[in-house]
Amino acid sequence: MEIDSNKIIVNALIVNVIIFVILFISINFKKAALVLSLLFKEEIYHGNN
Repeated sequence: MEIDSNKIIVNALIVNVIIFVILFISINFKKAALVLSLLFKEEIYHGNN
C-alpha cells in the first residue's frame, strides 16, 4: 500500500513539474518572441533610415 501511495505522489509531482516547465518555457518563449520582434523592428527602422 505504502509503495503504491508513494508512486502516486511521485507521479503527481512529476506531472506538476512537467506542467510548470511547459508553462515556464511558453512564458519565456513569448518574452523571447516579444524581444526578438522589438529587435527586428529596430533593425528595420535603422535599415530604413
